[in-house]
Amino acid sequence: EFQNTILGKISYEILNKYKDNILSKIQHRFQYYHYKRNGIDSKIRLSQIEYIETLGHNIIIHSISGQFIERKKLSSFIEEIASENFTQIHKSYAVNKKMIVKMTSKEVILKNGINLPIGRVYKETLKV
Repeated sequence: EFQNTILGKISYEILNKYKDNILSKIQHRFQYYHYKRNGIDSKIRLSQIEYIETLGHNIIIHSISGQFIERKKLSSFIEEIASENFTQIHKSYAVNKKMIVKMTSKEVILKNGINLPIGRVYKETLKV
């Protein structure tokens, strides 16, 4: 019945107009990265990942709730998540852009206070 009132029709039209944008934002916020941990399938929200670093043939995923190691290349991880919120800033680091509070010409500073170096090759991409 609400939809049949003038206010209902206006509200419905507004909601319908922004529906795709709202859905896209919700889906984006709840994107997950799936991985195996001790043989068990697990997942973590991309929004909870602060940064990723390489260590030999492994990556260390640093998140709000801790860190874990996975055998994977950094480039493979970035390709797999396909998120514009993550960018590689150094040959050994990729960062969640939403976690950056400050950038200088040599480093990024994250919300948690960690400073990560910016590689020469990646400066142009970051527009530092």
